[in-house]
Amino acid sequence: MRAYRTTPAVVYNADSRRIGELLGPKSVHAVVTDPPYELGFGGRAWDRQGVAFDPAFWAGLLEVTRPGGMLMAFGARRLWHRMACAVEDAGWELVDQIVWMFDDGMDTSETAPHALDREAGVDVKEGRVRLADGPAGTYARRVRYRDRYQAKTDGARAWEGFSSGLRPCWEPVLVARAPRDGSFGHTLAVWGTGAFPAATDGAADMPLPARSWWYGGHAHGADRPVVDCALVRPADPGSPAWFQACDRLGLVADADTYPADVLDAAALALTRPAGRRRLAHPTVKPLALMRHLVALACPAGGLVLDPFAGSGTTLQAALDEGRRAVGVEADPLFLPLIDRRLDTPVQTLLA
Repeated sequence: MRAYRTTPAVVYNADSRRIGELLGPKSVHAVVTDPPYELGFGGRAWDRQGVAFDPAFWAGLLEVTRPGGMLMAFGARRLWHRMACAVEDAGWELVDQIVWMFDDGMDTSETAPHALDREAGVDVKEGRVRLADGPAGTYARRVRYRDRYQAKTDGARAWEGFSSGLRPCWEPVLVARAPRDGSFGHTLAVWGTGAFPAATDGAADMPLPARSWWYGGHAHGADRPVVDCALVRPADPGSPAWFQACDRLGLVADADTYPADVLDAAALALTRPAGRRRLAHPTVKPLALMRHLVALACPAGGLVLDPFAGSGTTLQAALDEGRRAVGVEADPLFLPLIDRRLDTPVQTLLA
């Protein structure tokens, strides 16, 4: 399969379950990724496909990872154990977990007064003012209001201050290792993998490996690229000409819509307009966090794989840390976000 782009990082627009067709055996020093949490986030199909809980998927990643190579994968707080079991069943060795702590977690639980009023037949939307859609783009699909919900019945007021869940303040990052080739020393000497740095140049406050935590807020500002883009649809998605165009450009041929920016003139001639959209990714991780994980997982100059590239944060982090990077992203709508990151000079990112 042809890559969508090759510099400064290699990017494939493909299903991540096809990793074995894209990369050679034992070619990757580390896998650092933010896979689907399988929560059905925002009703999105990509977050309920089961890939994170599929041992066959993680076995495919193991095949392209060097002996002793590290895997670092985010997971949902209440479901990460299912991912860990799948990773272990695939043949990886579980090493540890890193806790990402923050104090700006998005509370998605329902308040008790809201639930009780709704149960009593009260119109819980009456009188409330919705927040206007901001620059967030495709990740801002949840209905948000300017005011906090106020109870309207006595039964609801009795439960003021209660809700259906705890406010999130951390997420786990699973740390696993490809089985070593003999001893730790032999694996390190032959493959250059399996060792954690005790400190990193330019990051004096980096926690030591024995401190399995990282503290910092969610991604914002420059960490969340947003691209205003024209969209198009293939006029005849089953035509040989369309498949040939996608193959030439390194794009999947079965998407519903495509950013016009990723197509050339010949491919655009095979499409019809599909409106405009502010493209963004809903689950972006902070660049500083991803740089920390890359520095821990991969030796300098090594190759980092992210099979769920999203907006390209891991790829950017790897380049910033002096590593090479390869990413796989199935949705062509996220490719302009990756381009935005990768087209920014590294020296500017480090400034």
